[in-house]
Parts: sequence; C-alpha cells; structure tokens
Amino acid sequence: MHLTRPSIGFRNICTFAAKTRSKVANITPPFKATLGTIRGYSMDLSLIEYVTLQGEQNDCPITYRCIKEPKHLKELFSHRISIIWPYESIGNGLASEEVNALQNDFEDALDLLEEENQGVLSLVVFGGGRKEWHWYAKDIEAWMARFNEILSTHQQYPLQIEFADDDNWGYHNGFIQWANIA
Repeated sequence: MHLTRPSIGFRNICTFAAKTRSKVANITPPFKATLGTIRGYSMDLSLIEYVTLQGEQNDCPITYRCIKEPKHLKELFSHRISIIWPYESIGNGLASEEVNALQNDFEDALDLLEEENQGVLSLVVFGGGRKEWHWYAKDIEAWMARFNEILSTHQQYPLQIEFADDDNWGYHNGFIQWANIA
C-alpha cells in the first residue's frame, strides 16, 4: 500500500525543506502499551494504540510512530513538548549507528516520564537528518524538572525543545489527518 500525501498541507511534521510530496507506506497494525495511573486519574496505557508508518521525503526514508487515537488522554495532558535532535545523516537521511544508539538511550531513559505519569509520548518522527519526539504533559515545569533529573547522568545532547499549549491536541490530530490514519 503506497499513500502519497502533500507535505505542505500539514505543518511539515519534520520541518524538512519539503519539495511537494511525501510518501507514506507500510502502515503497521496498532500495538499497545502498559498500565499506569495519573494523580487520581486512571490512565490505562493498555488502551493506547500506536501505529508505525514508513515513508519517504526528499528521497530519504522517514518513520513515524504515533498514538492512533488520543481521545481519552486529551483531558489529562494539555501541553505539547517537542524535542528535536538534528544529526548528520549517513547519506540516506538516517543517523549513523553511533548516533542512533545515543538516540535510543535517550528515548529509553525518557520512558520513566510515562511510567511516572508525567506525560505521554504521542509522536516520534525520524529520518532526513533529524529525529523528533512530541510529548504531551500535564505540567511543563514538572515535566522539564524530571526530564533534566533523568538526563543528569547522560552526556549533553544536541536538542532543541519547543513548548506549546495544545489542549485539543491539534498538532497530533493534524498529523493523524495528514497521514490518513483511521
């Protein structure tokens, strides 16, 4: 199955210097996460379905991993935190093995933020010389304090971090619409 989506209609998810089209293909079946609780709210992470999409943009492979339907999470998390890690690609838009290992260590460390109910990772995008993690959090200051604490023993990473109030999950929903995920 090959889908072609205009990269201009949605706020170019990776902010690549887009030409005119992106291709999204190989949509994998949803997979589920584990159980958690958020300050008096029951958040059953097993109800969260994730989908992975493979595609390309500007002749580079791009992978997208996102929550399929965040409906029950919107009232819990209203602030979007976007983390961008630019890197030198190895010719096909992907990171070197060394950088990829560092990015995986970084992402694995941040799993604690979900386990401790600080937020939920809604969208990951990688390829084309950058990797992005889009989180939704209840409290940005508490999330960032824990983020810094978790990473205090890590090396310094080349990150750009952006914050936005997004109580309706407009960014995530825009991606879902752009990718035509039903």
